Amino acid sequence: MHLSGTQDLRYGPLVSLAREPTPRPGHGTRLMPVAGAFVQYKLLHNLTIGAHGSRMTGSRGTAMIDAQLVSYNGLVPHHSIGLAAGLRLVDRRYLQAHFGTGPDASAGVKDVYLGGRWHWELGPKYELVTGLEFKRLMGDAATSPRTARRNSQTSFVMLLYRY
Repeated sequence: MHLSGTQDLRYGPLVSLAREPTPRPGHGTRLMPVAGAFVQYKLLHNLTIGAHGSRMTGSRGTAMIDAQLVSYNGLVPHHSIGLAAGLRLVDRRYLQAHFGTGPDASAGVKDVYLGGRWHWELGPKYELVTGLEFKRLMGDAATSPRTARRNSQTSFVMLLYRY
């Protein structure tokens, strides 16, 4: 949901579900609600800077901020590609829950990333987004005992509904 009235500045709430490791190691994960907000500012016609912050509910209440710079370029009507660069900041509780770091872990940059996205506008309210992201873990997340590789790739598909 966009609460702003202009195309250059967008902001609004975010609500989703995410998996969190259970407090007892080796007992899997659980699905938890996540609440947050986003802001995006269009610097140029095809260049946007933005961030979204979120906090997972539950016993640990981990938090993350994702800041990024994205260049969107139209290909043909209703189709565009985006190239993004960004970083994710997390709190100490996030590092402890997801990476098993000790109480001396410091909050800060979890990872930096580069990615590509393809956007297909299906209609006035629906959009299909698919993408690929390459990231490198940094700081305490990279040196965690649970980290097997510092570099990874992620692919995704999202269906967006705007109201």
